[in-house]
Amino acid sequence: MSNIFLKGAKENQGDKSKIFFFPHSGSGPGLYMNWGKYLEGFEVIGVQYPGRGSRIAEEFSKTLEELVTSIFNSLDWKSISGNFFFFGHSLGALIAYELAKKIEKNNLPTPKSIIVSALPSPISNSYKDRVKIVDEVELIDMMYSLSEELAEEFTKDEDLIALYVEIVNADIALLGTHTPSANDTLNTDIHVFGGTEDSIAINALETWQEHTLSNFSLHLFNGGHFYYQKNFDAFINTLKTILK
Repeated sequence: MSNIFLKGAKENQGDKSKIFFFPHSGSGPGLYMNWGKYLEGFEVIGVQYPGRGSRIAEEFSKTLEELVTSIFNSLDWKSISGNFFFFGHSLGALIAYELAKKIEKNNLPTPKSIIVSALPSPISNSYKDRVKIVDEVELIDMMYSLSEELAEEFTKDEDLIALYVEIVNADIALLGTHTPSANDTLNTDIHVFGGTEDSIAINALETWQEHTLSNFSLHLFNGGHFYYQKNFDAFINTLKTILK
C-alpha cells in the first residue's frame, strides 16, 4: 500500500500539527494540498485512494470498509504527535468520519476535530440512494460546471475521459456499500461545511450534530457543491479559525 499519504510542500512539513485531506469522488489530493500555503504551521497530508495518481496500478477498493481499513492500517502513529485534523469533501467526508470512528474504537489518539464538507449525515440520508452511475456526457457536463478551462483540456484526451469515468464510478459505488453501525457517534468535534446552492438540504447537514458527543458547528457558504471555488477567502479563513 505505497504512497497512500502524500506530503505537501517542504515548508508545510515537519514537527507541526497535521491536517489530512480526503478527496471527493474521482479526485486526488492535489487540489486540497495546494491549500497548504494558506495553512501556516500545519503539515498538510493528502490521502491518495487506490487506482489513481501514484497508486494507478492498484485495484479500486470494493467497499468503503475496505478502503477505510487500508488507510487505518497504514497510519504511522510514531509520526503523528500532537494535534491532527481530518478534512473530507463529499465522499471524502464519509471516509474521514468512518476512519475517525475506527481510530476511536481501537483506543488510539483521535483527531482534534473532523471537518465534513458537502455530504448529508449518515442518519439523515441513505447513501445507497446517492449511487448513480455516470457516463462520459454527464462527466464532461460536471467538469464544465467546475472549470470550463479544465474541461476543455480534459475533453481533448479520450483515454483520459474513459479512465476518469471508471474512477468516478468506482468511487460513487463505495457510497452504496456503507452500512451505518449501531453506535455512530464520536467523542471528536465535528464541523460541517456546505454550500447554500448545493442540492443537499440544510437539515441533512445539521443532523451531523447527532454523530458527535463533543462540539459541533455548521458553516454555510454561497455556492454549490464546490462552494469553496466561489468563496475561497471566506472558506479558508473559517477553516483556519477551526484549526486554531
